Amino acid sequence: MKKILNTFLDQFPTTDILRKFFFNQDSFFEHNNLGFMKLNFLKKFLYEAEILLSKTTTLSPFGNLVKKLGWSSSTTWSLILVNLVFNNPQFRWYVENLPLNEFINRKIVEAKLKNIGLSYNSANAITKTFRRICSTPLGTVANFGRTQSDGFGKVWLKRTTPKLSDGRIMLYALYKFAVDGEGQYQFNLSKLYNSHSTAINPTNIFSVDSDEMQQILNGLSTNFPELISTSFTHDLEKISLKPNKYPHDILKIFYL
Repeated sequence: MKKILNTFLDQFPTTDILRKFFFNQDSFFEHNNLGFMKLNFLKKFLYEAEILLSKTTTLSPFGNLVKKLGWSSSTTWSLILVNLVFNNPQFRWYVENLPLNEFINRKIVEAKLKNIGLSYNSANAITKTFRRICSTPLGTVANFGRTQSDGFGKVWLKRTTPKLSDGRIMLYALYKFAVDGEGQYQFNLSKLYNSHSTAINPTNIFSVDSDEMQQILNGLSTNFPELISTSFTHDLEKISLKPNKYPHDILKIFYL
């Protein structure tokens, strides 16, 4: 944890850098004025967001979908958030440790981080990164979080309820959960909420309660029976994904 949690070293890409990349994807890496560190951490973000194929400057299938949806789309940034929470331990830590819809003093967050073995500098960098994240479309479009300052050095962080404007985003997250959770493609709703899987739970990412989740799942099973089936009768709460399908297969339905 100590070695991997401070993954961006206070170098998370700014909105301006992200905008320039998305508007000039074909030539960005040949023509940019970023220094070595900023460029490397932009690539790290793009790899973990799954926009670029790992260790290349080539758009992934998801990167091509982002190109189609547009960089300002809330669907784009909600999907990017899913990828980051599954791929980046710092994002996962935010989801699992910051209280939802409650401002918490930055010093308290840093104390939590130091309690698990991080240095002062690492803890400080992680809270500063959260502030940077909130100023990008992850905060302003996907509604991942907010920060507040009194102007005299005191800062509060708040993880907010992210937008889930499209049920297909949840389906994508569920397939991520299935693949990361040792191939578990069938589960019931109550166990999903009490899951002890090593994978991040999609309901935690979007803070969806069980009633709303049931509505989302019923809609998905009606519209995409080839990808998901559900049964909420006789207390079964059964959710079945298709074991021959993977997250990249779900991306295809965003072209429909």
